[in-house]
Amino acid sequence: MMLSLLLGILLVLYVAIMLVCILGWTSLKEGCPGKATVPMRVTVVVVARNEEQAIGALLQDLLEQDYPAEWFDVLVVDDHSEDGTATVVERLADSRVRLMRLSDRLGHAPFHGSHKKKGVTLAVQESPSDWIALTDADCRVAPGWLRTMMACQQFHQAVLVCGPVRYRHGPSLLQRLLALDQGGLSAVGTATLALGIPTVCNGANLLFSRSAFLQTDPYADNLHRSSGDDMFLLHSFYRQYAHRVTACKSPSALVTTSVPDSWREALNQRRRWASKMNAFRQWPLRLMFWGVGWFHVVLLASAIGLLFSAMHLGLFLLALLTKFVLDFIFLYQIMRFVGQEHLMRLFLFAELFHSALLLWTGLTARQPTSWKGRTVT
Repeated sequence: MMLSLLLGILLVLYVAIMLVCILGWTSLKEGCPGKATVPMRVTVVVVARNEEQAIGALLQDLLEQDYPAEWFDVLVVDDHSEDGTATVVERLADSRVRLMRLSDRLGHAPFHGSHKKKGVTLAVQESPSDWIALTDADCRVAPGWLRTMMACQQFHQAVLVCGPVRYRHGPSLLQRLLALDQGGLSAVGTATLALGIPTVCNGANLLFSRSAFLQTDPYADNLHRSSGDDMFLLHSFYRQYAHRVTACKSPSALVTTSVPDSWREALNQRRRWASKMNAFRQWPLRLMFWGVGWFHVVLLASAIGLLFSAMHLGLFLLALLTKFVLDFIFLYQIMRFVGQEHLMRLFLFAELFHSALLLWTGLTARQPTSWKGRTVT
């Protein structure tokens, strides 16, 4: 009886969360809201570690932006790379691209904090621009990326614009499942923000005001946390500027990034993401995080309970069917937007994959993990 009651309560909560996501996504108008009427100076900041193989393609994309060349520059912050990342940047014969070595600022002594957050902070402080665009070294961007993001900023008079992200994948089943799963997770932040509820965002595609960053100092009380550079920035900005934080839902603003190519890397990534969640006290985010997590736990417990008694079979089937329907509606909209509808053929596999990954992450979130040769706690 207690299990059935818990499942019923959590089912209602899950339905409410998914309806918010579906409503938020559909309420956000697709496409560029207008044109950037007045060019404004932008610095694209890329904090990179061991990205020799990928960063060249990104820099070429950035130099081919249809935004006026004299109005933007690129600042690459090399985070103690052990490969030729810095060399790739230095060999690029374009005055718009600059290199900052984090080792010159922090030295080689152990730094007990987030190198990414420190790199972003130093880059913002030294930028000559009023606006900062943030992306990752393994990303690819379309020629209209900067123009579209700046148009969205001017249309909404925003201090922070959260852009859309698409996940490229290889032929393996793991990568295709991750692309579908992570595509949905990223879109949750866009959907909730459309309704004025900040939850999550992706640091692969952000545009923000330099002065607002310096004023809010978003990493002041969380620099010791190894992840969360994007979410801490979002929530810090929202606390101070509220309705001047917006999401962009335009295909021309899409940033494409890669998914992990191994189980080990994927599991480490999820643990790293989960490790920061207990730092957030905002009730919508906590309600979503814990509500979805416990719903999956109780759903699994109910499935196990059916081996001993069929008493709550009807409620279990209702919960499962409701979850499948709502998840499919939301995910299909996302995949259609990013042009990856073919991944929906894996929907049922993805449901099981997501549940297993969620439960595993919850059980191991406090364990140390690794990222590019570093131990992350």
